[in-house]
Amino acid sequence: MQIVLDTNIIVRRYHLNTVAYRILFDALKKPGYTLHIPSIVIEEAAKHYAEDLRQQHQVIRKALREVKSWTGVTYPDPLDQVLDDAQSAYSDTLRRRFTELGAIIVGYPAASHQSIAERALTRRKPFKANGAGYQDTLIWETVLEVAEEYDDPIAFITNNSTDFLGKDNALHSELIEDLEEREIGSSRVSVFRSLEMFNEEHAQLSLKFVADVKTQLQSNAYEGLDLEEAIPIASNERAYQIEVDSRDIGFPQEYENITIAQMMSISSIAVLDVRELSEHELLVSVEADAECEFDFYIYKADLFALDEEEEDLFIDDFDWSDHYASASQSKNVHVTLDLTTDIYSKAITGFQLKDLSVG
Repeated sequence: MQIVLDTNIIVRRYHLNTVAYRILFDALKKPGYTLHIPSIVIEEAAKHYAEDLRQQHQVIRKALREVKSWTGVTYPDPLDQVLDDAQSAYSDTLRRRFTELGAIIVGYPAASHQSIAERALTRRKPFKANGAGYQDTLIWETVLEVAEEYDDPIAFITNNSTDFLGKDNALHSELIEDLEEREIGSSRVSVFRSLEMFNEEHAQLSLKFVADVKTQLQSNAYEGLDLEEAIPIASNERAYQIEVDSRDIGFPQEYENITIAQMMSISSIAVLDVRELSEHELLVSVEADAECEFDFYIYKADLFALDEEEEDLFIDDFDWSDHYASASQSKNVHVTLDLTTDIYSKAITGFQLKDLSVG
Protein backbone atom coordinates (compact mmCIF):
# COMPACT_ATOMS: atom_id res chain seq x y z
CA MET A 1 0.00 0.00 0.00
CA GLN A 2 1.22 3.49 -0.92
CA ILE A 3 0.40 6.16 1.70
CA VAL A 4 0.25 9.92 1.04
CA LEU A 5 -0.09 12.41 3.90
CA ASP A 6 -1.76 15.82 3.73
CA THR A 7 -0.37 18.80 5.65
CA ASN A 8 -3.19 18.80 8.20
CA ILE A 9 -2.07 15.36 9.46
CA ILE A 10 1.24 16.91 10.55
CA VAL A 11 0.13 20.32 11.85
CA ARG A 12 -0.07 20.43 15.67
CA ARG A 13 1.67 17.05 15.76
CA TYR A 14 4.94 18.60 14.78
CA HIS A 15 7.26 16.12 16.50
CA LEU A 16 5.46 13.11 14.98
CA ASN A 17 5.55 11.43 18.38
CA THR A 18 1.85 10.74 18.98
CA VAL A 19 0.54 7.22 19.47
CA ALA A 20 -0.96 7.29 15.97
CA TYR A 21 2.37 8.16 14.38
CA ARG A 22 4.14 5.45 16.36
CA ILE A 23 1.67 2.88 15.02
CA LEU A 24 2.21 4.14 11.46
CA PHE A 25 5.99 4.11 11.78
CA ASP A 26 5.89 0.56 13.12
CA ALA A 27 3.92 -0.48 10.02
CA LEU A 28 6.50 1.16 7.74
CA LYS A 29 9.12 -1.28 9.04
CA LYS A 30 7.15 -4.16 7.55
CA PRO A 31 6.74 -5.11 3.89
CA GLY A 32 3.72 -3.70 2.11
CA TYR A 33 3.68 -0.07 3.23
CA THR A 34 5.46 2.91 1.66
CA LEU A 35 4.98 6.50 2.82
CA HIS A 36 5.06 9.42 0.35
CA ILE A 37 5.38 13.01 1.56
CA PRO A 38 4.75 15.75 -1.05
CA SER A 39 7.33 18.55 -0.85
CA ILE A 40 4.52 21.10 -0.60
CA VAL A 41 3.30 19.31 2.55
CA ILE A 42 6.68 19.80 4.24
CA GLU A 43 6.76 23.47 3.22
CA GLU A 44 3.19 24.09 4.42
CA ALA A 45 3.81 22.27 7.71
CA ALA A 46 6.94 24.34 8.33
CA LYS A 47 4.98 27.53 7.67
CA HIS A 48 2.28 26.49 10.15
CA TYR A 49 4.96 25.55 12.68
CA ALA A 50 6.54 29.01 12.51
CA GLU A 51 3.13 30.73 12.70
CA ASP A 52 2.13 28.67 15.74
CA LEU A 53 5.43 29.50 17.43
CA ARG A 54 4.86 33.21 16.82
CA GLN A 55 1.36 32.95 18.28
CA GLN A 56 2.72 31.28 21.41
CA HIS A 57 5.47 33.87 21.51
CA GLN A 58 2.83 36.55 21.97
CA VAL A 59 1.40 34.63 24.92
CA ILE A 60 4.86 34.27 26.47
CA ARG A 61 5.69 37.95 26.01
CA LYS A 62 2.42 38.96 27.66
CA ALA A 63 3.14 36.64 30.60
CA LEU A 64 6.70 37.94 30.94
CA ARG A 65 5.46 41.55 31.00
CA GLU A 66 3.00 40.68 33.77
CA VAL A 67 5.72 38.90 35.76
CA LYS A 68 7.96 41.94 35.40
CA SER A 69 5.16 44.22 36.61
CA TRP A 70 4.75 42.04 39.71
CA THR A 71 8.40 41.36 40.52
CA GLY A 72 10.40 44.10 38.82
CA VAL A 73 12.60 41.39 37.28
CA THR A 74 13.11 41.01 33.53
CA TYR A 75 13.26 37.35 32.54
CA PRO A 76 14.68 36.19 29.20
CA ASP A 77 12.31 35.28 26.39
CA PRO A 78 12.90 31.59 25.55
CA LEU A 79 11.77 31.95 21.92
CA ASP A 80 13.75 35.04 20.93
CA GLN A 81 16.63 33.02 19.51
CA VAL A 82 14.60 30.47 17.53
CA LEU A 83 11.87 32.42 15.75
CA ASP A 84 13.97 33.87 12.93
CA ASP A 85 14.95 30.53 11.40
CA ALA A 86 12.14 28.39 12.85
CA GLN A 87 10.52 27.68 9.49
CA SER A 88 13.63 26.55 7.62
CA ALA A 89 14.97 24.64 10.63
CA TYR A 90 11.74 22.70 11.06
CA SER A 91 11.54 21.98 7.32
CA ASP A 92 15.03 20.44 7.49
CA THR A 93 14.10 18.46 10.60
CA LEU A 94 10.94 17.11 8.99
CA ARG A 95 12.73 16.06 5.81
CA ARG A 96 15.43 14.32 7.82
CA ARG A 97 12.92 12.54 10.06
CA PHE A 98 10.82 11.20 7.18
CA THR A 99 13.92 10.15 5.24
CA GLU A 100 15.21 8.20 8.26
CA LEU A 101 11.88 6.35 8.32
CA GLY A 102 12.28 5.32 4.69
CA ALA A 103 9.60 7.67 3.38
CA ILE A 104 9.82 9.06 -0.14
CA ILE A 105 9.92 12.88 -0.32
CA VAL A 106 8.06 13.61 -3.56
CA GLY A 107 9.02 16.68 -5.58
CA TYR A 108 6.53 19.02 -7.17
CA PRO A 109 4.15 17.25 -9.60
CA ALA A 110 4.64 17.52 -13.36
CA ALA A 111 1.24 19.13 -13.95
CA SER A 112 1.56 22.20 -16.17
CA HIS A 113 0.77 25.72 -15.02
CA GLN A 114 -1.87 25.81 -17.74
CA SER A 115 -3.73 22.74 -16.45
CA ILE A 116 -3.70 24.07 -12.87
CA ALA A 117 -4.84 27.50 -14.07
CA GLU A 118 -7.73 25.94 -15.99
CA ARG A 119 -8.67 23.98 -12.91
CA ALA A 120 -8.65 27.14 -10.82
CA LEU A 121 -10.73 29.10 -13.34
CA THR A 122 -13.41 26.42 -13.45
CA ARG A 123 -13.23 25.97 -9.65
CA ARG A 124 -12.72 22.25 -10.13
CA LYS A 125 -11.95 20.45 -6.88
CA PRO A 126 -9.88 20.73 -4.80
CA PHE A 127 -10.19 24.44 -5.64
CA LYS A 128 -12.75 26.31 -3.53
CA ALA A 129 -15.50 28.55 -4.84
CA ASN A 130 -13.36 31.59 -3.92
CA GLY A 131 -10.44 30.33 -6.00
CA ALA A 132 -8.23 29.13 -3.13
CA GLY A 133 -6.75 25.66 -3.41
CA TYR A 134 -3.41 25.83 -5.21
CA GLN A 135 -1.52 23.86 -2.53
CA ASP A 136 -4.31 21.29 -2.26
CA THR A 137 -4.19 20.82 -6.02
CA LEU A 138 -0.44 20.14 -5.89
CA ILE A 139 -1.06 17.52 -3.20
CA TRP A 140 -3.82 15.89 -5.26
CA GLU A 141 -1.64 15.86 -8.36
CA THR A 142 1.00 14.08 -6.27
CA VAL A 143 -1.59 11.45 -5.26
CA LEU A 144 -2.40 10.94 -8.96
CA GLU A 145 1.28 10.54 -9.89
CA VAL A 146 1.85 8.02 -7.09
CA ALA A 147 -1.21 6.07 -8.28
CA GLU A 148 0.15 6.05 -11.84
CA GLU A 149 3.60 4.90 -10.75
CA TYR A 150 2.47 2.05 -8.48
CA ASP A 151 -0.14 -0.67 -8.97
CA ASP A 152 -0.82 -0.88 -5.22
CA PRO A 153 -3.80 0.55 -3.34
CA ILE A 154 -3.36 4.21 -2.40
CA ALA A 155 -4.24 5.58 1.05
CA PHE A 156 -4.65 9.36 1.03
CA ILE A 157 -4.81 10.61 4.62
CA THR A 158 -6.40 14.06 4.99
CA ASN A 159 -8.96 15.70 7.26
CA ASN A 160 -9.77 18.29 4.60
CA SER A 161 -13.24 16.95 3.88
CA THR A 162 -14.41 20.22 2.31
CA ASP A 163 -12.07 20.12 -0.66
CA PHE A 164 -11.40 16.42 -1.23
CA LEU A 165 -14.63 14.68 -0.22
CA GLY A 166 -18.22 14.74 -1.39
CA LYS A 167 -21.39 14.77 0.69
CA ASP A 168 -21.15 11.03 1.33
CA ASN A 169 -17.60 11.43 2.79
CA ALA A 170 -16.22 9.57 -0.22
CA LEU A 171 -13.78 11.02 -2.72
CA HIS A 172 -15.36 13.98 -4.53
CA SER A 173 -16.89 13.11 -7.92
CA GLU A 174 -14.63 15.59 -9.76
CA LEU A 175 -11.57 13.86 -8.29
CA ILE A 176 -12.95 10.48 -9.29
CA GLU A 177 -13.18 11.89 -12.83
CA ASP A 178 -9.45 12.70 -12.62
CA LEU A 179 -8.74 9.07 -11.78
CA GLU A 180 -10.87 7.80 -14.66
CA GLU A 181 -9.20 10.18 -17.13
CA ARG A 182 -5.84 8.67 -16.18
CA GLU A 183 -7.25 5.14 -16.24
CA ILE A 184 -6.71 4.69 -12.51
CA GLY A 185 -9.38 2.55 -10.89
CA SER A 186 -11.27 4.70 -8.41
CA SER A 187 -11.43 1.79 -5.96
CA ARG A 188 -7.64 1.91 -5.67
CA VAL A 189 -7.66 5.29 -3.91
CA SER A 190 -9.07 5.36 -0.39
CA VAL A 191 -9.38 8.52 1.69
CA PHE A 192 -8.93 8.43 5.46
CA ARG A 193 -9.95 11.49 7.47
CA SER A 194 -7.39 10.84 10.19
CA LEU A 195 -4.27 8.86 10.87
CA GLU A 196 -6.21 7.02 13.56
CA MET A 197 -8.81 5.84 11.01
CA PHE A 198 -6.07 4.53 8.73
CA ASN A 199 -4.37 2.72 11.60
CA GLU A 200 -7.61 1.07 12.71
CA GLU A 201 -8.25 -0.37 9.25
CA HIS A 202 -4.66 -1.22 8.31
CA ALA A 203 -1.54 -0.56 10.38
CA GLN A 204 -2.93 -1.55 13.77
CA LEU A 205 -4.16 -4.92 12.50
CA SER A 206 -0.59 -6.01 11.77
CA LEU A 207 0.24 -5.83 15.49
CA LYS A 208 0.00 -8.97 17.61
CA PHE A 209 -3.21 -9.26 19.64
CA VAL A 210 -2.62 -9.90 23.38
CA ALA A 211 -5.83 -11.49 24.67
CA ASP A 212 -4.70 -12.32 28.22
CA VAL A 213 -3.69 -8.74 29.00
CA LYS A 214 -6.99 -7.44 27.60
CA THR A 215 -8.88 -9.72 29.97
CA GLN A 216 -6.72 -8.70 32.94
CA LEU A 217 -7.07 -4.99 32.23
CA GLN A 218 -10.84 -5.25 31.86
CA SER A 219 -11.14 -7.03 35.22
CA ASN A 220 -8.59 -4.69 36.85
CA ALA A 221 -6.35 -7.69 37.51
CA TYR A 222 -3.32 -6.51 35.51
CA GLU A 223 -0.71 -6.02 38.21
CA GLY A 224 0.78 -2.54 38.41
CA LEU A 225 -1.72 -0.72 36.17
CA ASP A 226 -5.11 0.59 37.28
CA LEU A 227 -6.63 2.33 34.25
CA GLU A 228 -9.12 4.32 36.33
CA GLU A 229 -6.23 5.95 38.20
CA ALA A 230 -3.63 6.02 35.45
CA ILE A 231 -5.65 7.51 32.57
CA PRO A 232 -6.47 10.87 34.25
CA ILE A 233 -2.81 11.29 35.25
CA ALA A 234 -1.59 10.49 31.74
CA SER A 235 -4.20 12.74 30.13
CA ASN A 236 -3.29 15.68 32.35
CA GLU A 237 0.33 15.40 31.24
CA ARG A 238 -0.58 15.38 27.53
CA ALA A 239 -4.10 16.77 27.16
CA TYR A 240 -2.97 20.31 26.34
CA GLN A 241 -2.02 19.05 22.88
CA ILE A 242 -5.58 17.98 22.06
CA GLU A 243 -8.00 20.32 20.31
CA VAL A 244 -11.70 19.46 20.08
CA ASP A 245 -14.65 20.70 18.04
CA SER A 246 -17.40 22.54 19.93
CA ARG A 247 -20.02 20.59 17.95
CA ASP A 248 -18.73 17.27 19.30
CA ILE A 249 -19.39 18.21 22.92
CA GLY A 250 -22.36 20.57 22.71
CA PHE A 251 -20.52 23.79 23.48
CA PRO A 252 -21.66 27.10 21.94
CA GLN A 253 -20.01 27.98 18.65
CA GLU A 254 -18.63 31.11 20.32
CA TYR A 255 -16.08 28.92 22.15
CA GLU A 256 -12.89 29.02 20.09
CA ASN A 257 -9.68 26.93 20.14
CA ILE A 258 -11.10 24.44 22.64
CA THR A 259 -8.56 22.14 24.32
CA ILE A 260 -8.78 19.60 27.11
CA ALA A 261 -7.25 21.16 30.23
CA GLN A 262 -7.59 18.06 32.37
CA MET A 263 -9.46 14.80 32.68
CA MET A 264 -10.62 14.93 36.28
CA SER A 265 -12.15 11.46 36.56
CA ILE A 266 -12.98 8.46 34.41
CA SER A 267 -15.49 5.61 34.78
CA SER A 268 -17.27 2.78 32.91
CA ILE A 269 -14.02 1.75 31.21
CA ALA A 270 -14.27 -0.82 28.41
CA VAL A 271 -11.01 -2.29 27.07
CA LEU A 272 -11.53 -2.63 23.31
CA ASP A 273 -8.19 -4.02 22.16
CA VAL A 274 -4.63 -4.74 23.30
CA ARG A 275 -1.76 -5.10 20.82
CA GLU A 276 1.99 -5.56 21.10
CA LEU A 277 3.51 -2.33 19.76
CA SER A 278 7.12 -3.30 20.46
CA GLU A 279 9.15 -5.68 22.60
CA HIS A 280 8.52 -3.55 25.67
CA GLU A 281 5.29 -1.67 24.93
CA LEU A 282 1.61 -2.48 24.58
CA LEU A 283 -1.02 -0.53 22.65
CA VAL A 284 -4.29 -0.39 24.63
CA SER A 285 -7.55 0.90 23.13
CA VAL A 286 -10.33 1.85 25.56
CA GLU A 287 -13.58 3.76 25.73
CA ALA A 288 -14.97 5.35 28.89
CA ASP A 289 -17.05 8.12 30.42
CA ALA A 290 -14.98 11.07 31.62
CA GLU A 291 -15.42 14.35 33.45
CA CYS A 292 -13.21 16.84 31.62
CA GLU A 293 -12.31 20.48 32.02
CA PHE A 294 -11.94 22.41 28.78
CA ASP A 295 -10.03 25.63 28.09
CA PHE A 296 -11.05 28.00 25.29
CA TYR A 297 -11.34 31.63 24.21
CA ILE A 298 -14.43 33.81 23.76
CA TYR A 299 -14.74 37.02 21.81
CA LYS A 300 -15.53 39.65 24.42
CA ALA A 301 -18.52 40.99 22.52
CA ASP A 302 -20.12 37.50 22.73
CA LEU A 303 -19.28 36.90 26.36
CA PHE A 304 -22.07 38.71 28.18
CA ALA A 305 -24.82 36.84 26.33
CA LEU A 306 -23.19 33.53 27.30
CA ASP A 307 -22.80 34.20 31.01
CA GLU A 308 -26.44 33.48 31.84
CA GLU A 309 -26.80 30.53 29.47
CA GLU A 310 -23.68 28.67 30.56
CA GLU A 311 -23.84 28.35 34.34
CA ASP A 312 -20.55 26.44 34.68
CA LEU A 313 -18.60 28.92 32.56
CA PHE A 314 -15.55 30.29 34.37
CA ILE A 315 -13.63 33.31 33.06
CA ASP A 316 -9.94 32.75 33.72
CA ASP A 317 -8.68 36.03 32.25
CA PHE A 318 -11.08 38.63 30.84
CA ASP A 319 -8.16 40.63 29.40
CA TRP A 320 -6.31 37.71 27.82
CA SER A 321 -6.04 39.96 24.76
CA ASP A 322 -7.67 43.14 23.50
CA HIS A 323 -10.54 41.20 21.94
CA TYR A 324 -10.63 37.82 23.67
CA ALA A 325 -11.14 36.44 27.17
CA SER A 326 -9.80 33.04 28.23
CA ALA A 327 -12.28 30.73 29.93
CA SER A 328 -12.90 27.16 31.07
CA GLN A 329 -15.83 24.83 31.65
CA SER A 330 -16.26 21.20 32.75
CA LYS A 331 -18.45 18.63 31.01
CA ASN A 332 -19.18 14.90 31.14
CA VAL A 333 -18.23 13.25 27.84
CA HIS A 334 -17.64 9.84 26.30
CA VAL A 335 -14.09 9.23 25.07
CA THR A 336 -12.24 6.66 23.00
CA LEU A 337 -8.50 6.52 23.69
CA ASP A 338 -5.33 4.80 22.54
CA LEU A 339 -2.68 4.34 25.22
CA THR A 340 0.79 2.88 25.16
CA THR A 341 2.16 1.29 28.32
CA ASP A 342 5.56 -0.09 29.25
CA ILE A 343 5.38 -3.85 29.80
CA TYR A 344 7.89 -3.74 32.64
CA SER A 345 7.25 -0.48 34.53
CA LYS A 346 3.50 -0.44 33.71
CA ALA A 347 3.79 3.32 33.13
CA ILE A 348 1.61 4.92 30.45
CA THR A 349 4.04 6.21 27.83
CA GLY A 350 1.60 7.58 25.26
CA PHE A 351 -1.91 9.02 25.19
CA GLN A 352 -4.11 9.68 22.15
CA LEU A 353 -7.71 10.88 22.11
CA LYS A 354 -9.44 9.22 19.15
CA ASP A 355 -13.02 10.29 19.66
CA LEU A 356 -15.01 12.50 22.02
CA SER A 357 -18.76 13.03 22.24
CA VAL A 358 -21.49 13.91 24.63
CA GLY A 359 -22.48 10.70 26.44
